[in-house]
Amino acid sequence: MRGRVPHAATQIAWNLDARLNTVRHGCCRTLIAIRDCWQDGEKTRRVSNTRNVVCDYEGTVSCVCLRAGVQRRMAYAGFEAARGTLRYRCPARHCGLPCKSVESCPVRSAVRVKLAEDRRVFTPLARSS
Repeated sequence: MRGRVPHAATQIAWNLDARLNTVRHGCCRTLIAIRDCWQDGEKTRRVSNTRNVVCDYEGTVSCVCLRAGVQRRMAYAGFEAARGTLRYRCPARHCGLPCKSVESCPVRSAVRVKLAEDRRVFTPLARSS
């Protein structure tokens, strides 16, 4: 598979095969469909080291306006392999959406979410992209 396919989509049963490790650590990025695995009933969880950034079980990263409490989806800005993070941009600054707390927001222009935050949810190929 090396050099031929940048991404692979497959059935869950294929995970049982030893080839998955070759794909995961080799040339391809795997993206396996997940179901709602959060047992506590929460819709979103706060991303570590942030005050107003949340994610859901599907990997959609959003920011919450500190003044109005409005939740907006953040724009995906790429995978940083050296840092092991996904980068997301502020929707107010990137897309021009109105936000009452844009000047005092702790997310200046972008936020980095570590893949280690939840490896099932955050993969090098962002689920929300």
